[in-house]
Order: sequence, then structure tokens, then C-alpha cells
Amino acid sequence: MKYIIYEMITPEHLQKVVPEGYGYTKILYRNVLEKLDVLGVESEHQTLEMAMAEIVSKKDKLKHLELTILPVVTVSWDGEVS
Repeated sequence: MKYIIYEMITPEHLQKVVPEGYGYTKILYRNVLEKLDVLGVESEHQTLEMAMAEIVSKKDKLKHLELTILPVVTVSWDGEVS
């Protein structure tokens, strides 16, 4: 299993205005995940702790970004999980 750091992006074309009560509306914001692509920052790690340590150690390069870390499980054709 590997852990990948993703940047959460909110494109304007995915925002939706919906009615909420009498005469009121609210905006729904939908996020898209993009694999982190910042020079000098690794996005793939073997453990969650290593991914968190990468974010903490490179926090100056990651200012103003909204990030998430997701585990990625690969199942081979033979049923082997890694």
C-alpha cells in the first residue's frame, strides 16, 4: 500500500447554486483531487507518517494549499493485494 498526497481544488464550473428556503440560495462547492505537483515535494510515500512528515518539512512550499492523504491499494490480476 502507498499513500499519495493530493491537492483539493475547487473549480468554479463545479459550483452549484441551489435554493434554500423562501428566497434564499446557497452555493455548493465540489472539490477535485489532483496529485500534488510541487517542485521538491514527493507525493507518494510508504506510510501515512512519512507523508505527514513530508508536508510538515516542506510547509513553506505548500502554503495556501488544501491537501489530503489517501491510501492506494493495488489488487493484481492474481488477487495479490499490495
